[in-house]
Amino acid sequence: MDRLVTVSFEVLAGLLLLGLFYANTAWIASRGLTAAMRAGRVVKRTRAFFGFFCVVFFLGVGLRSFLGWAEGPDRKIQCVVSLSPLKNFVKDIGGDRVEVKILIPPGANPHTYELKPSQLKEIENADLLVKVGSGIEFELAWLDKLLALNKKMLVVDGSRGIDFLDMHGCDPESGACAESVGHHSPQGRDPHIWLSPQNAKIIAGNILEGFATIDPLHKDFYEINKGTLVGRLDQLSSEIRNAFTGFRTNKFIVFHPAWGYFARDFGLEQVPIEFGGKEPSAQQLAAVIDQAKKLQIKAIFASPQFSRKSADVIAREIQGTVIFINPVAEDYLENLKQVAEAIRKNS
Repeated sequence: MDRLVTVSFEVLAGLLLLGLFYANTAWIASRGLTAAMRAGRVVKRTRAFFGFFCVVFFLGVGLRSFLGWAEGPDRKIQCVVSLSPLKNFVKDIGGDRVEVKILIPPGANPHTYELKPSQLKEIENADLLVKVGSGIEFELAWLDKLLALNKKMLVVDGSRGIDFLDMHGCDPESGACAESVGHHSPQGRDPHIWLSPQNAKIIAGNILEGFATIDPLHKDFYEINKGTLVGRLDQLSSEIRNAFTGFRTNKFIVFHPAWGYFARDFGLEQVPIEFGGKEPSAQQLAAVIDQAKKLQIKAIFASPQFSRKSADVIAREIQGTVIFINPVAEDYLENLKQVAEAIRKNS
């Protein structure tokens, strides 16, 4: 509809100007003026009409941009996201008006991934980049390079408006754990913000603002889709909260401490094996094993993107099992349901 309106506007303007031009020449001829005089007046009036045409034409172009996506409804917004869960949010809000590419492919480690040359081409053609914005190593290493490739690309910071958790790790030997709410430096904060349904609603709001900025005509469309997504996130939170009602213990053991925001949302506590981003020492492993035995925990949760060596050691000592839970699965809602069920059944 927006394309029809703007094209019709420009066609009608062109026809109007053409009609005025012919009317002008006919008027001059009817006055019986000499050829020189007619030529002079035609030149002056033609200049005036040409100037008027330029004004109308550029108004038409401006109107086209104002009304919506500049290349018509068939031209989809090209969006790139850093992580798979963000693709889920972008597609839910953008619907069929957007095409999404993931920079960090499923199964890759978001802390160490290196972009391939073919992915840089996707950045050059992108209209919108949605970043996590919480300080994951990939974005810290690559964001400036990506912006240099495409200065016109709009960047959406998914973390805007989110209260961060500190993540200095928890030492199972001493019991010290620095994790509290507030805004802190990228080096000390937990970057896994998307694993909280409450944070996901904030991320969705940031994505909505990005779409509304580059495609204002369809803002209502994006707002409706965002509202639907928020409703599903609220429903998910309610289901998970109910699942943990009467939970035997609020603690679960993980190798990589990615689940702090998830734990906060649902009154749980993650006990990480990894400490300060490093493999645990023998003493730290012994402390985790002792805690697991006291709590009668029989499951160690590991991420498929990381080594499971230390998790296997603990599992053997407690006669338990290693269970994989994925922090960057693309099907966000279903993944969190499965993670919650795994923790509930095995902790």
